[in-house]
Amino acid sequence: MGSLRRRTRSCLQLFESGDLRFGGEPCAIVASDSVDEDELSPYQPSEHIRKDISGGVVMTASRQKKLVTVEEDGEATPDDDEIVVTMRRAGYLKIHRPEFPIWPLAQQELEGGIGAWGKVMIKTMRELLYAIP
Repeated sequence: MGSLRRRTRSCLQLFESGDLRFGGEPCAIVASDSVDEDELSPYQPSEHIRKDISGGVVMTASRQKKLVTVEEDGEATPDDDEIVVTMRRAGYLKIHRPEFPIWPLAQQELEGGIGAWGKVMIKTMRELLYAIP
């Protein structure tokens, strides 16, 4: 059986506070797309399985009032605003049919990998947000 071939390009765009397209709050966009043609290492369906993944993540930040908390003495206290980060993501997977047979279980594993993409993104974000300097 051949090997798996995947080539992607990614870009990141940050938008500062004040950009009205995102409600005046900061925003980050990450996009990735598969490389269609690679002259240095062309796709050969007789030797490889080609897996194209395209995806995007948009993260926005907004300020919201914290919920009122109750102190130990039972009194309610208004808290300050808190920053809430919202992540929206989308992904697309295409597996190109190679010129050799693929076992059904192997194909399921190739397709199942896209589901883990979101978990990896969330784990990475948490590591960045809660990193100890």
